[in-house]
Amino acid sequence: SLAILPFHNASSDAKLDWLGSSMAEMLSTDVGQSASVRMVSTDRVGQVLKDLRITPQSSLDQGTVGRIANLSNVDTVVWGQYAQFGDHIRIDATIQDLKRGHSATVKEDAASEKELLPAVDRLAAQIREQLSVSKSLQKELREHAFKPSTTSISALRDYDQGLQQLRGGSFADAVKNFQGAIEQDSQFPLAYSKLAES
Repeated sequence: SLAILPFHNASSDAKLDWLGSSMAEMLSTDVGQSASVRMVSTDRVGQVLKDLRITPQSSLDQGTVGRIANLSNVDTVVWGQYAQFGDHIRIDATIQDLKRGHSATVKEDAASEKELLPAVDRLAAQIREQLSVSKSLQKELREHAFKPSTTSISALRDYDQGLQQLRGGSFADAVKNFQGAIEQDSQFPLAYSKLAES
């Protein structure tokens, strides 16, 4: 069982805050799906973080991650942070296997915002390789991985803001953001789906 937590913005630039929850959302589908691996939904993770009063601005430690894992009933937790240096964005992720008592750290770099989606894809592949599962299960996860259905970062930003508002019950604001995402990328099926839901 696996939970991917929103990533922490280690930059001083609050304009990048949206990326934390969006990265968790993308990784949870990009790592892959399998009947043998239970992925905790981002909604459930959000509820656990809210119950523990952990905000997206909180930086996590091993003890806090252990409490999150316990409440989420998972063996493995992925958490991390990202920071921007000029145009360059660096992403660090920790894969903590609480059942076996070990952790691994993986890193990925994006030369600019435009390179973020390929960087997240590469990060998902690294996370998949670090999971304590057989080679055949890793292959199954890889074959059932879903990448974001847009290549537009601005559409993804609007979509993520819409998701947060939808989860918070601000349906009218969510509608505006999903419409904004569709204006940026008219071939973004998830945005249409969430727009209809809102």
